[in-house]
Amino acid sequence: MGKVVKSIFGGGSQKMPAPIPIPPPPPATPMVDEAAILRKKKKAMAAQQTRGGRSSTILSDASDDTLG
Repeated sequence: MGKVVKSIFGGGSQKMPAPIPIPPPPPATPMVDEAAILRKKKKAMAAQQTRGGRSSTILSDASDDTLG
């Protein structure tokens, strides 16, 4: 009966397969530059302020041109 069990379950004469190699770790993720983001936001806000408001309208233009 021992031979039957060994033949069903693969016996004992087979060698164990080689272990699976461990993959290398993934590359490091680049970090966000908080200072650069803050500078870009300040620059964008300054540009928005120069484009908006009363000083940007044709009615507040300091030239001597008339409308029409």
